[in-house]
Amino acid sequence: MSKDMKLILENWRKFHLQETEDRWFQGKDVDHGGSKKNPYFFVFSADDLNVPYPEIGENNHGLTSHFIKHANEFDNLKNWHHDLITTINDRLKNDEEVYLRSPAGSIKLTLDLLNRLKVRDKDAERQFTAAGFNSDKFKFVLKNPLNAAKATMDFYLDLGDMDLVNSLIGDKIAQYHKDALSDLEECPTGQGYSAPSPVKDYIKQYCVNNDVLTIGGISAGVQSLNTRFTPRPREIKKMIDKDKYLKKYVSSLSDEERGKFISWYERIT
Repeated sequence: MSKDMKLILENWRKFHLQETEDRWFQGKDVDHGGSKKNPYFFVFSADDLNVPYPEIGENNHGLTSHFIKHANEFDNLKNWHHDLITTINDRLKNDEEVYLRSPAGSIKLTLDLLNRLKVRDKDAERQFTAAGFNSDKFKFVLKNPLNAAKATMDFYLDLGDMDLVNSLIGDKIAQYHKDALSDLEECPTGQGYSAPSPVKDYIKQYCVNNDVLTIGGISAGVQSLNTRFTPRPREIKKMIDKDKYLKKYVSSLSDEERGKFISWYERIT
């Protein structure tokens, strides 16, 4: 494939993913890193070394943020964080910049440094210690990278660098979106519930299927999405119980229609 064709395909994918992001309701920001509890994350430019980890800010808990939070709950996406480590290794092989960051400091990573660290090379371990890192904890991160992967992607999402997010995990995000759409469009009989608004052209949708809860809506014929995750039954109950839209809708129903809702609610909770 020519370089021009690769560029065309990459630009199309970026546009496509931004388009799908725009179809998700943007809830309150959810942070995944930059704290003592989850300190390690990766950055891919020296310019990002001194950028503070963004605090909870604008409403950006949409498609990408829901993916970061919930992707590991699904069999077809649960290895996304290991795939990110593979991508980081590929970047190192190509002599591209990769740094490890935490509130304590930062260090530039190289394949040579990682290989020496694997065999407990004393000089490599001293480099990590001097930079403010525990080399054993970092090796644990490489074997169990979920939290670091979440923190890394959340960092760039909050900075608004969607091009980088898309280049690293765009195909996985697109799959999560596709699965959420499929849930609502093909929800098995009896597992879904639709709540049309009496005052505007909007229908809120709920589907509980194989322990997956998907919520979305249709406005003026356009499908939008809210979330897709695998809650415990009591979490489904809690989420539906505090849904203000659904409460208002149910209160407007006739006794017969309210009975149909209660039948669905009791079946899924």
